[in-house]
Amino acid sequence: MRGPGVLTYAKIKKIVADPANKITSLNDFLSFLKSSPLYHEYLRSFTLIFDSRSEEQEAVTPSFPRVVFHKDRLVLAVTGMPGTAAYNTLVMIEFDLAAQDFQFHRIEFPPELTDGDQARAVQVLPKPEDRPEGCSDCHGEKLRPRWATYAIWPGAYGGFDDLLFGDKEKAMFAGFVQQGLPTKRYQYFDFAGGRYFIETTDAAGAKTYRLNPVANFHLSEHLSWLNFKRILQELKRSEGFFAKYRPALAAALLDCDNFPEFLPDAWQERRLQVYDETKATGLVRQRERVEDFLTRGGADWTVAQFSGGSHDRDDLRAISRLRVVLELGGLSMDDWSLAGEPGVVAYDFSNGAHGITSLLYRELMHEVPIPAFQSLDYDEAVLIPAATLQAACQQLALAK
Repeated sequence: MRGPGVLTYAKIKKIVADPANKITSLNDFLSFLKSSPLYHEYLRSFTLIFDSRSEEQEAVTPSFPRVVFHKDRLVLAVTGMPGTAAYNTLVMIEFDLAAQDFQFHRIEFPPELTDGDQARAVQVLPKPEDRPEGCSDCHGEKLRPRWATYAIWPGAYGGFDDLLFGDKEKAMFAGFVQQGLPTKRYQYFDFAGGRYFIETTDAAGAKTYRLNPVANFHLSEHLSWLNFKRILQELKRSEGFFAKYRPALAAALLDCDNFPEFLPDAWQERRLQVYDETKATGLVRQRERVEDFLTRGGADWTVAQFSGGSHDRDDLRAISRLRVVLELGGLSMDDWSLAGEPGVVAYDFSNGAHGITSLLYRELMHEVPIPAFQSLDYDEAVLIPAATLQAACQQLALAK
């Protein structure tokens, strides 16, 4: 999609460089977007990060959170604390349609002009930078966004299932509403009409806040779809993978009872090892994610008291079976996940294992010449009849 209302990094560079737009600061650029009939929608889908691991983390506090906003192929981020160097920085992750991967960019804007600066003799222009140095330290050699798995997003408001969870997070968010939100930076984003949060006042005049439970989930959905395109391109670039392993991959995605039949005898032991590895990794990552959530202000609970977002047996089996088929083809899914920290392998996906498997299934279903397979609907809300599923699995076994 490249219509006139779709922002790209190339368009942004032209917009800020055009003298007619009179953009001399990051706030000017945000003001341009807000007033633009073509681009104002980019300021409507966002999430707030009160504890950031980004390079701009020193400028991020609960009262002045980082804003991550997104639409189409762009994810952008700004900070909100005036007087900090990061206040003038716009960072972007763009999904490149041609390469089917993520590209990182940054634009450093000059400080905003004050009334006394209007006569500044020399205009300081914004400085765009492609793939800023150090991005791979956190985002991997195969650059991709970092965003935790549904439904726990450590460091974000609404970090558990898009809810303000516990008195500590509620108090921090109230501090943002009272201190940060009235400042200029946040006024460009669409908080109006209860779109992001709802404020209520009791009989005694005390205010409480409730988030509209969509912001973090929407970012997960958006990033998951873009990341899936990256993964699919990687698979397609591997010569002969789909042609050779399509039945085995389909059997893994359908969770066929006869899945072991699709593997060579020498791989049966490895199949069991991969399940054990995936289970161990998943449990460790889950505990680390809960600890991270709680440590960064999620709640005054212990890990033992918190049970949100646990891996289930079906997820572990789905991921482990995918891993085995990929290993058969000489591939790895170690850099598929958006979750995790630098140097940590994760098999978590922003919309769960069912998300990544259903997307792969839809890609395959029209290519596997088996009527029972093509007739299935993988939608999580639809239960595939057992007889239909088994028929598809048996036909796959005959085709392998």
